[in-house]
Formats: sequence, structure tokens, C-alpha cells
Amino acid sequence: MKDLLEIYKDVKELNRKGIAVILGILLVFFFFLSNNDLKIGTYCMLTAMLIAYMCFVIKIITEKLDMQIRRTHSCEKVEKTKKDLEITAFHEAGHAIVARISNPKATIQMVTIEGSKEGNYAGFVKREFKRTILQKTDRLSEIRICFGGMVGELIAYGQSSYGSRDDLRKAKNIATDMIYLDGMGEQIIYAREDNKVIEEANIILKNEKANAIKILQDNKELLYSLKDLLLHKKTLNQTETDTFFKKYGI
Repeated sequence: MKDLLEIYKDVKELNRKGIAVILGILLVFFFFLSNNDLKIGTYCMLTAMLIAYMCFVIKIITEKLDMQIRRTHSCEKVEKTKKDLEITAFHEAGHAIVARISNPKATIQMVTIEGSKEGNYAGFVKREFKRTILQKTDRLSEIRICFGGMVGELIAYGQSSYGSRDDLRKAKNIATDMIYLDGMGEQIIYAREDNKVIEEANIILKNEKANAIKILQDNKELLYSLKDLLLHKKTLNQTETDTFFKKYGI
């Protein structure tokens, strides 16, 4: 991190000096131009253009270094608090339960609350669904599963965290694609921006959120039990997940 900052400072200083040199050359160019010495003036102009290009490249490098420094700084490993882990556990437990009940044929290969070092995710549920041709009921169950994490948090705390944003984005995309691309709506629609697409997608999202709520409300004991198991083990493999659900007859 320290080396990266030093490189960033050096490159930024080089860019400043380059701009100063360009301004100096341009002044010389206009001086010779005013004295009708076009040959030297042209050389000055070409040199200024070359340095300007180099400064442009340096600026791009500086911006990339700046982004990398910010990313490195923000992703330096920070230990999750007990509350953070509990929220993540409820979230992933919600996904896993809704997935198991909505689509029992799909294999849950892993459930974890151990996030990535880069901070890209706090936890995840890894599933395997062997069918390649998805019908409307399959697409609806995918949306329902997307809501599982949010609903798990809502049941536990009465509110959800921003960790649900990617799930919601995915659910919205699936619902929109169902209507516009897959022809699974009430009618065929030819424009993605059509208000009818939004209206039908909103109905689907509302219904599947309600279905996820019903599943987790009916299996509240299961939700809290899986949350406790995740807090204890952090990661469950396929065998452990199957054993857990079979214990509850699911």
C-alpha cells in the first residue's frame, strides 16, 4: 500500500511538471510565430503536442492508480462485528430456505457467511440446477429466492440492509426479461421500456416477495436454527446442508 502511494505521488508530480513544460513550449511557439519563424514555431508546437499526449497517458495512469488505492484502502480486511455476522447469517439462511422449498430438485452446494477479502460479497448460497430449459415456474422461483435474503432480515429485524441491492437488481432483471424477452407475460410486448413491461414486472416482484415472506414466516424456527448453525460453522457444504434440511423434513 505504501509503495503504491509513493508511485501515485511521483506520477502525479510528473504530470504537473509536464503541464508546466507544455505551457512553456507554447509561449516559445507564440514568440517565434509572432516573429514569423514558422520552422522553429512548428517544432515547438509538435513538441508540445507530444508532451501533451504523454501527460494525457500519465493522467490516465494516475486515475487508475487512484482507483486502485481507494479499492485497496476500502478492502483492507476488517473483522466483521457480531451484529454484521448475524445479519449475514439471517440473510443467507433466508436464501437457502426459500431455495430449498421453492426448488427441492436443485442442489445447494454451499452456504457461507464468510465474505471475500475484496469486499465483493458478505456471504452466498451456491446452488446447482441441472435443467437448462427454464419454464415460467422456474423463473418465478428464481425471483422468489432473490427475495429470500431480504425477507430473512425483515423477519428478524423488521428492516433489511443494503446487502439486498444485488438480489433486487437480479430479481428486477429476471422479471423484466420474462415479460419482454421470454414472452411469459399476459401479452407479447415489443419494447423493453413499455409501461406494460414495468407494470407486469412489478406485479411479479410483489407476488414473489409475498411468497418468500409466507415461506419464511411458516418456517421461522428453521430460519433461526439455520442462522445459529451458520454463526457456529460459518460455512456449510452440501452434505451438511442436506443433513440440516432433512432433519426438518425438507
